Amino acid sequence: MPEFFLVLLVAVLVLGPKQLPMAAKQLGRFVARIKRFYQQYRNEFDQMIKLSELQNNIARAEQAEKISLKTAEENSEGHDSGK
Repeated sequence: MPEFFLVLLVAVLVLGPKQLPMAAKQLGRFVARIKRFYQQYRNEFDQMIKLSELQNNIARAEQAEKISLKTAEENSEGHDSGK
């Protein structure tokens, strides 16, 4: 917390008490833009992760289906030759 007061004191000395509110407002807008950018980036990243997981699940399901069909065919052939 002492760092905050030191930064505030330096800001008052550098900017002056008249310009300080305007500078704080601009800083607030800048921080808000950075937060929006970060949230947008995070949402896109999350979507990419979900898409990748979905593609992996589809690939695994297709592979399982192929194995199941192959097993069913082998079982069917085994029953047919046993007659």
